[in-house]
Amino acid sequence: MNRKKKSNLTLSPGLFIKFFNNKKSFKKSKTIKILMIKYIRKIFLIIKLKDIVLLVKKTPKFFNEIITFFSTPIVHKFINPINNEFIEEVNDKVNEKKIKINFLYFFFFNTKNFTKNKLPKKGRIKRKILRKIIFENKLID
Repeated sequence: MNRKKKSNLTLSPGLFIKFFNNKKSFKKSKTIKILMIKYIRKIFLIIKLKDIVLLVKKTPKFFNEIITFFSTPIVHKFINPINNEFIEEVNDKVNEKKIKINFLYFFFFNTKNFTKNKLPKKGRIKRKILRKIIFENKLID
């Protein structure tokens, strides 16, 4: 999303499910999400994006796995459709040809609060006593 609140990239499991002969429950599985992450990584490698700011609206189920799969290099070669070159990420220490994608920031919009926010309720008798104390100590201006 840019400053004008227009999305530059959208991705849904429905794009990939038509290539598989599986049921609709396959859309919610972990494998399709990993496939989508690898697809996004390939797009970023083609565009040559290196620094990313990640905006997360809701916490995904497999967030740790998604980040690890996104940061691991793709094993096989693939063709860049723009200029028909092969893109290969190499893990060799000799060549040092590994392309690194950095996450600059993570922004979570709807975070889950794990602290106890509820205050214990007062009983009927304590509320009655509190009302009497407030009524008796009321100051008249």
